[in-house]
Amino acid sequence: MLIAAQPACRRSRREGRCVDETRITLITLGVGDLEAAVRFYRDGLGLETTGIIGKEFEYGAVAFFELEGGPKLALWPRASLAH
Repeated sequence: MLIAAQPACRRSRREGRCVDETRITLITLGVGDLEAAVRFYRDGLGLETTGIIGKEFEYGAVAFFELEGGPKLALWPRASLAH
C-alpha cells in the first residue's frame, strides 16, 4: 500500500495565521485481479469510479475511486506496481 500526503494550510481561528495540516490525498493498492477489485469497490461498496483507464499501456491500467472527504483510492495490478 502506498499513501500520498499533501501539506495544507488552515487558518487558526484564534491566531489568524496559517497552521500546517498534512492530509492523505491518495491511497494506492496493488491487487491480483483489477477487474474483480473494481467490481468489489464499485458494486459491493458503492464507490464512484470512471472504471479502468490506461489499458492501452503495458503497465498503465489503473482504477481511481472517490472517497468521502476528498482522498482518492487507486487500484493497480500488482505486476504494474513491480515495474
